[in-house]
Amino acid sequence: IVFVFRSGFNLGFICPRKFERIGLVSSVEDYLKRKKIAPDGLEITLEQLTETIQKRKSPIKPVLLDQSTVAGIGNWIVDEVLFQAKVHPERLANELTPSELERVHSAIGFVLRTAIEHEANYGLFPRSFLIHAREWDASPFEHPDQHKRCPEGHADIVQTRVGGRATYFCPVCQVIP
Repeated sequence: IVFVFRSGFNLGFICPRKFERIGLVSSVEDYLKRKKIAPDGLEITLEQLTETIQKRKSPIKPVLLDQSTVAGIGNWIVDEVLFQAKVHPERLANELTPSELERVHSAIGFVLRTAIEHEANYGLFPRSFLIHAREWDASPFEHPDQHKRCPEGHADIVQTRVGGRATYFCPVCQVIP
């Protein structure tokens, strides 16, 4: 679908995976409320995030992927947030400590701002990011296999599935207490 504006600006919508829909709404706020979409990751407060997470008895990874918890966060972002926060992806959401919740909240903003700053060009992300383990881009490291290790050098990155989604984490930095 291409929207052509009088100004000459064109807006295209392409969804090869056929996940998305387009529709007209009279109010963005009403739509978000009706669809139970939480505040955006850059706008959500620690209190809002804490209130939602503490009600959930599921592993934190699928809880963060749920757009009713925090909007705009996809699979690789959740892995990165949890790595930066040093929280295991299978840790039960309702068992996170106040310190862990603060770290998750802070990491959401940090990861999203980094992605925006680099226009999601993963190769430009800091070496301290887990994203390089996904091998989506040319490794920023000299040694060809260095990206397969924790950016802090602790262990090989584990690749598994959590909540049915591909998941990457460091078994040393991200432990379940």
